[in-house]
Amino acid sequence: MVAGIAAAVTNNGIGIAGAAGGARIVPVKVGKKDANNKDYIPSSAVAQGIRWAADNKADVINISLGMPQNSQMLKEAVDYALARNVVIVAAAGNESNHWLFGEPVDFPTREDNSYRRFAWTVYPARYEGVISVGSVSRLANNALTISDFSNIGKITTVAQGTGVYSTALSGGYASGAGTSYSSPMVAGLAALLKAQNKNLSSQDVHHILYDSSQKLDVPPISGYYLGTYYVPKHQDYYGGGLMNGKRAFTMPRLRMTAVPEPDGRQASVTVKALDDKGALLRNLSSEITVTVNHEDRYKQNKTVSLVNGEWSGPVELSVTDDVYDITIQANDAPGRGNEFIKSDAARFSKLPDRPKASIGSGTYTGPQTVTLSSATPGARIYISNDGVNSYEYAGSLTISSNTTFYAAAMKNGVWSETAEYAYTIQPAPAGGGGGGGWGGVPAASGDGKSESGSVLNVKPDKAKLLEQLAAAKGAPVTIDAGVRSDSAVKQIIVELPGEVWLKAAGTGSAFVVRSDQASLTIPPDAFTVESAATPVKLIITMSQEAPGKPSYAGLASPVFDFTLRAGDRTIEAFNKSVTVLLRYDSAKIGDAAKTGIYVYNAPAGRWEYVGGKAENGAIQVRLSHFSSYAVMEWNRTFEDIAAHWAKATIERMAAKQIADGMTETSFAPEATMTRAQFAALLARTLKLPPGAKELPFKDVPSNAWYREALAQALAAKLVSGVSDTAYAPEAPVTREQMALMLMNAYGYVQGAESQLPPNAPAFTDRVAVSDWAKDSVERAAGLGLLEGNPDGSFEPQRQATRAQAVTVLNRLLDQMEK
Repeated sequence: MVAGIAAAVTNNGIGIAGAAGGARIVPVKVGKKDANNKDYIPSSAVAQGIRWAADNKADVINISLGMPQNSQMLKEAVDYALARNVVIVAAAGNESNHWLFGEPVDFPTREDNSYRRFAWTVYPARYEGVISVGSVSRLANNALTISDFSNIGKITTVAQGTGVYSTALSGGYASGAGTSYSSPMVAGLAALLKAQNKNLSSQDVHHILYDSSQKLDVPPISGYYLGTYYVPKHQDYYGGGLMNGKRAFTMPRLRMTAVPEPDGRQASVTVKALDDKGALLRNLSSEITVTVNHEDRYKQNKTVSLVNGEWSGPVELSVTDDVYDITIQANDAPGRGNEFIKSDAARFSKLPDRPKASIGSGTYTGPQTVTLSSATPGARIYISNDGVNSYEYAGSLTISSNTTFYAAAMKNGVWSETAEYAYTIQPAPAGGGGGGGWGGVPAASGDGKSESGSVLNVKPDKAKLLEQLAAAKGAPVTIDAGVRSDSAVKQIIVELPGEVWLKAAGTGSAFVVRSDQASLTIPPDAFTVESAATPVKLIITMSQEAPGKPSYAGLASPVFDFTLRAGDRTIEAFNKSVTVLLRYDSAKIGDAAKTGIYVYNAPAGRWEYVGGKAENGAIQVRLSHFSSYAVMEWNRTFEDIAAHWAKATIERMAAKQIADGMTETSFAPEATMTRAQFAALLARTLKLPPGAKELPFKDVPSNAWYREALAQALAAKLVSGVSDTAYAPEAPVTREQMALMLMNAYGYVQGAESQLPPNAPAFTDRVAVSDWAKDSVERAAGLGLLEGNPDGSFEPQRQATRAQAVTVLNRLLDQMEK
């Protein structure tokens, strides 16, 4: 179907035609069969196909498929093709659910259609330089709107994506739906543009398709998506808008050259307006805008007049810094003359020096310490382990295993070129060192150990354990489950007699099971043992496989799967919490504040934050049940917080899975925080127990995403309604409302109402604070949870932003950890 949409011959007598009828189609096979004879498409095969097409002189590559994860091999193949002036058009993906049952263009095949959700553009459509195509559907009034399934975020243009009639693989014709059917329409138009003017670059085609697209109405479906409130934007949904072939050929195209003066103060600029064949439009006179962009920090616009299709003159650059990155671009002057296809951007830059490592890439024996530096004064260095997600360099790196990382320097919003360092670490020669785990602390009971392959069995002598319990007099008794340093053990099985557990329950002694990488403290009454004849088994399985782990999460320990059995019964939940301490590789941790223990939620296929504080290579939590756990550094970030004052705090709260983005890559730090959102954040921050099933508020729908969290916060007396029957969930939360909720949360944690700190500030506008909030504002400010403005005011009725709300909750966490 894709080939027919792109290039089916015209005048075929059945009412269909390809966008570029008669264009030469070259199919490239990238799908394969797996071991079960099922079809799958590896990113490596797609990358090879892109390179093959570029090498074989393809003008346009259409990619009607997508992948949720970034692939360096795929990215390099895309860059390879773009560098050879190949136009790449790709489908944005079909994982969204914009419309619900009964709404105008709901796509009826969704299994779960109870809430709206959106997914971000998939790869390779998401890469810079790729023309990303979304889908639209037709309403009953003949208007177009976003298709139910169409992914959003990074979109160039959109095309019809439902009820698309085309050639079928099995012969004949069929209808299909998806962005995979929208993409070849745009690819066909790109081919026509290239056929008309072979001198067009891939960037030229990108500009033409975007700027010539027709604006569409933003769908009226703003609301909550998986717990966050989203206000849709035209660009997110449609990019430039609906593809328009006529406009793509008839809109004048601006072509610009710019040459900087030697002193860097000005550039000599020439702009010409060209037709679809590249000829100068000598009869055209119109105003246009020349924009100078300084590292996206600020812009300067200069309105000039084309005369007989061209203009020449000086443009101020105002270069004053030791580093700079300036672009100049010509575009139309809205409301003042013709519409134009904008020009390519001319770039003038002096970048920071890229980071230099104290030791270069290579093969080394034993762990190595690497420091990074930039020759540019004041530049900050950032590191990435996957080429996508990054964190700020804070000190020397210990490289103890084979490692590749990328580093770049940044100053004044200007980034250096990226440096890549790769280290191969060979093991140090064996010798020296003592046995036993956890710093050589002697275990109370070290016998009963035997290895069989990758399994260590630990079965201490019953008589000795009973003696130790009697001598312990209620103190913990340790079971040594350490292994030899050269051991390949992947599973530890500790077996204790039921008689011992019953004896421990009588004396109150907990058992501490210590291995080299994990320690578990199990209270004797954490579970019941039926009789003295019931054996108890603790099984610890270790692996390096973390299914469902996102690419930005760094695994710093093995994945531990804990199982506890009493006889034939698996203990599903504990009567009292079990304390677990996991060791991790400090060399794999860049920021301890974003490191914690995560549990694998197998039914949902995701890792969820448990807690813990990373210190001295170990992290400890209390568990109410066993599952699969691992230490991870959760390096989730968002594109719109790179230079934001709350970046570090937002990332820390995202690592704890308290704060989430509006989209996969956008946090919207300056967007307003609603009352429902803040209540949900409070519930997640304090990990509140379940609340009542029924709520008194009539404005809270039964299926609202925040209903459970609101019930939790209400039961804990952290929040209250604006009346007895209304909560106003979508109303913005004000600073004084936030103060009241914060102090309710603080009192909940402390177990009593806090005392007013002696250093509570006296705000200049304290008379404007509502009476019900005065106490809370003073207490919150005195504790450092809330701050006033530089002029001494508090502005109690000002709406709180998402960044501010996350920041005060982060401060609350700091108070809780003191």
